[in-house]
Amino acid sequence: MRFRVQQKEAIQLNLTPLIDVVFLLLIFFMLTTTFKPPNTLEIALPKASGAKANEAVLPIQIGVDKMGRYSFKQQDLGTDLMRLKMLLEQSLTQTGLNTPIWVVGDQQAPHQAVVSVLELANQLEITQLKILTAT
Repeated sequence: MRFRVQQKEAIQLNLTPLIDVVFLLLIFFMLTTTFKPPNTLEIALPKASGAKANEAVLPIQIGVDKMGRYSFKQQDLGTDLMRLKMLLEQSLTQTGLNTPIWVVGDQQAPHQAVVSVLELANQLEITQLKILTAT
């Protein structure tokens, strides 16, 4: 008896469903991934054990209104940054460099006016500086 030798069919692998699944996974991960803005850093702050700072010291308030005028301890200075620097230096020599400084800027204040106050604080090597916001 003679048997016919059956020819084996060539195996064909259909890649279309595989590619579809890969694209669906790619879309899923693209939509569910959260990206951090490039300017944020994760910083683990150290813990300190010691006495709290003297909170009885009143902070010095520097205000910037929406027209870019400065105020120092509720005294209007106009746009005179040099006068602000002189008053701030005098106040810091009386109270010490550890006196906290609060910058109170209007939400519509010119950005340059607030940056000028921050730059002034940097020049005077002020270490305790806060920018107050509405809560």
